[in-house]
Amino acid sequence: MNTQRLIRSSKSILTKRSYSTVNFSHINEAPKAPKPQIRQFSNPLLHTFLFASSTYILLNSIWLSLEHENKEKELLAKSKLLEDTIQELLDQKKVELEHSESSRKWYKLWLWK
Repeated sequence: MNTQRLIRSSKSILTKRSYSTVNFSHINEAPKAPKPQIRQFSNPLLHTFLFASSTYILLNSIWLSLEHENKEKELLAKSKLLEDTIQELLDQKKVELEHSESSRKWYKLWLWK
């Protein structure tokens, strides 16, 4: 019985076992990742573009509204200054006309206008 057991054990040692073999060929080769395609980047690029555009439009509208307020203040001050100047000139002319009419004779008013 011992001899049969020895023969069996020697046969099992000599036979090739598939579960105990290790194939090292895959270790030498680096795994190849598939190359990224452009369509994989289209959605993130679209989102980035939309976010950048909306941010630009928002900031630009804020900038323009602030600039409009500043420009409006400047123009109102300038128009007030010009209106005051015109009013002063009109007042001076009115005084000159009243003074000149009072000093003229009645017959000169009819003849010389």
